[in-house]
Amino acid sequence: MGTGANVDVIVPHTINSYSDGGDAEAASRTSSSGARAKFGDLFVSPASQLQQFLEDPEGFISGLQTKIEQHERIGALERGVDTLKAIKDLAAQVLVFVVVVEVSLAWRDFHAFFRDVILDLIATFPADAKTKSGEPFWSDHKIFPEALEFDPQNPLHKEFLIAAANLYACVCKVHPTKYPSKENKLHIKR
Repeated sequence: MGTGANVDVIVPHTINSYSDGGDAEAASRTSSSGARAKFGDLFVSPASQLQQFLEDPEGFISGLQTKIEQHERIGALERGVDTLKAIKDLAAQVLVFVVVVEVSLAWRDFHAFFRDVILDLIATFPADAKTKSGEPFWSDHKIFPEALEFDPQNPLHKEFLIAAANLYACVCKVHPTKYPSKENKLHIKR
């Protein structure tokens, strides 16, 4: 195998090593090509097909129909169904991933806006901070702030998280933009 930093995986009593006089390199090639094919089946092919479908759904479906006409009907149908299942599974996983990302971004924003900024302000101007003239910094209209921690029982906290996640969903085009509730009546089809 040379000095290319390759490693032979030797399973005792199953694969012969070089010292046993076996061809460990052939076994390694067989297992790596199988892994490469599996990787392609799981990640490369479905992602490529999903991208083709998203870019041109009609052309993609038309291409499947052409393949069905050109090949054996049953085999082509099975391959077409398998392709569509792979696309559906990948699209579902991508959607789950996008939703997790949206909620994570909303969670990050909640803490950035209502905790981190306040904590930075408190660090800069603690409760006993004084102005240049020696007066208390936190007086009159300046009230000492309180940093928030997310409370799932607080409806405002939950509403912020839901609203921010929905905004990120719209940005990612996961679901269509919704009209404000007061305008819904204007857009109802009669």
